[in-house]
Amino acid sequence: MKHVILASALIAIFGAAQAQTVPPFNSVGSTTSDLPDNQAPLRVGGSTLTGFHGPLDAPGIGFNDPSRPAGYYIISLQSINNFSPNGSITTDGKTFSQYRLNGYSHADDPSGPVISTNFNWGKVNASARQVYYGIATDHADNTSTRVDTAFEVGDNIGFVVPVAKTEYAAAGFVALASRAASVAPTTLTGTLTLEANYQSLHGELARADGLAGLDVSATNIDASAGTFSGQASYVDTQVGYIIDGTTKGHFYSSGDTSSLAGVASGSNSADSFVASFGATKK
Repeated sequence: MKHVILASALIAIFGAAQAQTVPPFNSVGSTTSDLPDNQAPLRVGGSTLTGFHGPLDAPGIGFNDPSRPAGYYIISLQSINNFSPNGSITTDGKTFSQYRLNGYSHADDPSGPVISTNFNWGKVNASARQVYYGIATDHADNTSTRVDTAFEVGDNIGFVVPVAKTEYAAAGFVALASRAASVAPTTLTGTLTLEANYQSLHGELARADGLAGLDVSATNIDASAGTFSGQASYVDTQVGYIIDGTTKGHFYSSGDTSSLAGVASGSNSADSFVASFGATKK
């Protein structure tokens, strides 16, 4: 009996030690900015903070800040979700929480101007890990200086990209450069399909009236890295134009909670767009 008790104690101690070696988060993400990280208008990844804006390494967003040791900071989205609710949207039986935070003031350089940023983001609720998508807008009230940056960020611990054909219920946001001042990004919903053996990820997310939306056609899928990239277009049948662009993103979670999130952007002589989206297995 003593041997059994001792063995159980050792297993408990060893198991606890092993558990401590597994990081609680492995946050990855993408944005539509083409600038180097130290010049980009937005950062995504794991939180660099503990305390209120932690926990450390949880999926989050942030900005450059030369006054900090790392040259930037990231706050976890989970730390501000409860203070920024903006309803939810349901598509194909899957619900995505939505959030909005307007007028977040920050300075990329302590000696530089203060920038006001509006955030609109969503959460893939059905994922077993935290997964977010959204759009950050600098100078939202001034169309001549406004900058939209789409983002996706999540915790990809334990992700498995399905081998079999899989359909995903999807939600997202799109922001057109031509929209009026202070107008928030438009919400989209739709379906994305991952073809068997990672052949492609494709589908459409449309706005509520069905007259415009985002077409996704990603043919570059790396199952081992959990990433996808390819083409995307904003199609407006009401106005009668197509804006071609590109998309990229990550897969998250596995099995029945398999999820993904991505960003897209494009431009033509008339307009430009950025978009973000999240999706979960139907």
